[in-house]
Amino acid sequence: MKLKMLFLFFILFASFSFSYAELEKISVKEWAKIGDVVKVTAVFKNEDVDSVAQFKCEIIYNGEIIKVLESDKVLVKNGEEANLSVYFEPKLIGKYYVNGYVVYGNKISETKEASFTVLETNTTIPMSTTDLILVLGGLCIFAVVLQVVFNRKR
Repeated sequence: MKLKMLFLFFILFASFSFSYAELEKISVKEWAKIGDVVKVTAVFKNEDVDSVAQFKCEIIYNGEIIKVLESDKVLVKNGEEANLSVYFEPKLIGKYYVNGYVVYGNKISETKEASFTVLETNTTIPMSTTDLILVLGGLCIFAVVLQVVFNRKR
């Protein structure tokens, strides 16, 4: 009887302790313009049993929930990662927040947050830090190449 209880405990412990699924992040572009369609993507990693997963989120503007969105339901197998996306068209300029989670099987993931800023239609979208670093790096390489070419001609 003790052996049976120990075996049952081990099976239960193993099934609860070594499996998990996680909403790794919510991804959205940093900037958008009024009328743009903004894609919000939940990156969901499943290390649990095969499950049907669905991303659910709230779009918040000025502290108010202005839209509730749900992705399509997707089967995510054990060991797989899925991108679950929803789409939103902002109507007002300002900062928007996205709070979301993933429902999978009969479980709910941790809630994550992301944000984006909406500008007027005729506004130029600022460069991201990554884009700026790439442009500056490219200019530096170009300057070094020019220096080498001009030094060889002398």
